[in-house]
Amino acid sequence: MSVIVAIQNTLLNLVYPPLCLACGIETDASNGLCPSCWSSTEFIYDTACTACGAPLLGEGEGLCEECFSSHPPWDDGTAVAVYGPITARIVTALKHGDRLEIVPRLGTWMATRTRDVTSPGAILIPIPVHWTRLVRRRYNQSELLAHVIARELGLTIQTQTLVRSRPTKQQRQMSREDRTKNQSDSFVVVDPARIEGKHVILVDDVMTTGATLRSAAETLQKSGVKAISISVFARVAPNL
Repeated sequence: MSVIVAIQNTLLNLVYPPLCLACGIETDASNGLCPSCWSSTEFIYDTACTACGAPLLGEGEGLCEECFSSHPPWDDGTAVAVYGPITARIVTALKHGDRLEIVPRLGTWMATRTRDVTSPGAILIPIPVHWTRLVRRRYNQSELLAHVIARELGLTIQTQTLVRSRPTKQQRQMSREDRTKNQSDSFVVVDPARIEGKHVILVDDVMTTGATLRSAAETLQKSGVKAISISVFARVAPNL
C-alpha cells in the first residue's frame, strides 16, 4: 500500500469511522467485527463436514450426520461460520438492510474457504433470485459475494446460466419438507454448453436445510457438469 493510499484511508476513517458489521459500533479495522461480536461468532475451521461445511465434533474431516444419511447432490463444500445471532444479523443487514459495505469482507472470508474446493477452470455460479424479487430488492446478495470471490481467486463467474424458472415463497417459517417442495423445479439452465464438463461452485449467503442448493445442484447435474461444490457464508449447524 502506498503512503498516499494509507493517508487517504486514515483521513477517510476519521470522517467515516469503521463500524462493526454486526452491531454497528466503531471498530479498529474497516469492514470487521468488534471484539464482542467476534468472540460471539462461531467461525468454522478445519474440523468440518467436507460436503456442506458444517462444524464437526472431535478432530479431522468427514461427513456430518445429515450428509452421511443423505449425501447432497454436490461433491464438497465450505462455510465460513455457523448461522447464529451475530451471523444472522449480518446476513439480514445485507439481504434486507442495503448494507452493501458488508460485501467485501464477507466475500473475502468466503474466498479464503472457497480456495479449498476450487480447481483450475472452475466456474462460480451464484444462486439466482427470480426477477420479481430482484426488482423489489434491487440486487442479489449471492451474486455480489460471488464477484468478490471471483476477483480474489481469479475465477470466472456466470450469472445468466442458472436462472429461476418461477418465483418461490419466503422460507423463514417453513419446515424441511415444505422448503424442499418450495424449491423443487425452480431452476433452469439457459445454455448447458457453457457448463458442460465444467467444475461449478455454487455460491449462496446461507445454507439452512440445503433445499435451495440441492435443487440448484440437481438442475446442474442434468446439464452435464463435471463436478459441483458449494460455498456459503453461514451454515445452520445440524445436530449441534
